[in-house]
Amino acid sequence: MKQFIFILILFTNSVFIAQTENKDKNIFQKYNDFLTIKDEDKTSFIMFGVQYAKVFNVKTITTSGTHISFGLNTARFVSNKFLLGISFDFRLTKGFSSKRIEKTFKNDYLNNFSPTYESSSDSVITHILYEALNGNKKHNFRGMYLGNMGISFSPFPNKYGGFLIEVKKGYRTFPMHYSYDSSDSTLNNGTRDWLDLDISEVLSVELKFKPLTFFKDDKFKLPLYPNLIVSLYYERFDFSKAKIKGVYLDKMVTEEFTNKYKIEHRFGIKIGIGIY
Repeated sequence: MKQFIFILILFTNSVFIAQTENKDKNIFQKYNDFLTIKDEDKTSFIMFGVQYAKVFNVKTITTSGTHISFGLNTARFVSNKFLLGISFDFRLTKGFSSKRIEKTFKNDYLNNFSPTYESSSDSVITHILYEALNGNKKHNFRGMYLGNMGISFSPFPNKYGGFLIEVKKGYRTFPMHYSYDSSDSTLNNGTRDWLDLDISEVLSVELKFKPLTFFKDDKFKLPLYPNLIVSLYYERFDFSKAKIKGVYLDKMVTEEFTNKYKIEHRFGIKIGIGIY
């Protein structure tokens, strides 16, 4: 967290120094002038966006897909020049397509599969995951749910590209459809034929900006030109906390597998439309 705050301070200073013409004032006086000068650019109370995310450096299960973000700019109660608020990421539906699972992850799970179980329900859950990763068409991952919550900050939301940084914590859930003999009674899952692989510890850092606002030419000023949002982001997955119906993944595999996939670092890009 300290590293992110340090980067944020450097970013704010460098942007302002590069743009200001008054060199006789210190950085705090310059920013105070910016906050007090009246102009037509005002921040919004609401932050909202719909973006398609493409993730890279995936070692387990991909999280690419459509992401929705929503937030409240609480700084708007004291100033209409900067943005500081609380924000959320989520998906309205899990989606319908099968999720891509990395081949190495599949092979490592199958090779490090542990046949020892504490109960019959643990046995069923472990074998359902085993069959899903082994290519059984009756057992497969479909779609994804996600949730993030955190803080958003932008010193110049309507100038210099509108750079905005967000730090969030959340979860990822991968629904797995199954058809297993006697599994409903064993799992006590009612009529539901889904199991969820839950990852409850996900840290994300995201840098958003409005690329078309860099151009001053009128030909770029289309109706939605200030609403095109591009994001670069980082995600840290803690797979040591992954579980299915209360059964932790590390109970299904060897210690070697757990150590290899305990922490996963991902990078990605998002593009879509939004307001902030």
